Amino acid sequence: MSVFSICLLVLAIMLVFMGIFFSAYQKTVNYIRNILISVFNIIVSLVFLFFSSGIDFLSGGV
Repeated sequence: MSVFSICLLVLAIMLVFMGIFFSAYQKTVNYIRNILISVFNIIVSLVFLFFSSGIDFLSGGV
C-alpha cells in the first residue's frame, strides 16, 4: 500500500510539473510565433520597398 501511495504521489507531482511546463511551452510558442510574424512582415515590407525602388530606378527615377 505504501508503494502504491508513493507511486500516486510521484504521478501527481509529474502531472503538476507537466501542467506548468505545458503552459510555459504554450507561452513560449506564442511569443516565438509573434516574433516570426513580425520578422516576416518586416521582410515583406523590405522586399516591397526594394522592388518599388528598383522599379523607380529602372524607369529613370530616384
